[in-house]
Parts: sequence; C-alpha cells; structure tokens
Amino acid sequence: AAMARLLTRYGVGATATPIEFAGLPGVKLGPVQPDSALGRLGFQRGDLLFAIDGQPATPASLAALAAATTQSRHQVLTVKLGRGGALFERVYVVE
Repeated sequence: AAMARLLTRYGVGATATPIEFAGLPGVKLGPVQPDSALGRLGFQRGDLLFAIDGQPATPASLAALAAATTQSRHQVLTVKLGRGGALFERVYVVE
C-alpha cells in the first residue's frame, strides 16, 4: 500500500534514457527522487539498467517495474545493472 501511494505521488521517480553500453542495450537513469518507488529500491542517478527479470530494460519496462513494486508483496526482482564501471545483478525483495 505504501509503495502504491509513492507511485501515485511520484510516478516512476526517474527519467530513463535508452543507451547501449559494451554492446548491451539498456537505459540510463536520470535523477532519482528519493521517496519514489525506484528511490526506495535504492536506484541512483547514472545507474545503467540492462535487464529486469531477464527482460530487456526499456523506459516502459522501468515503469512496469515501478508499478509491479506497488502491486504485490513478497516479490523478488532480479535486475542486471551497471554502477561505477561494474556490471552486476542485484536481487530486490519487495516486502
């Protein structure tokens, strides 16, 4: 319920620009509002997102990710991202 209120109030919480990095398509996050759904998940400005639950990251899939965090509890999301020159997968558990 709290995440749903955040999505309603702040939207996705970040702009997403399509990019390609090391041959991987993805999106680069602009400023992330701290109290938004994405901010609460710990995403930061400049993060490069390449895949969300195995699907290519796009501005639309980012919006779907933010919406999904408000829909159900006890959800596990796997995100492939780049931060600070490192590429890794991070698992998010939405409670």
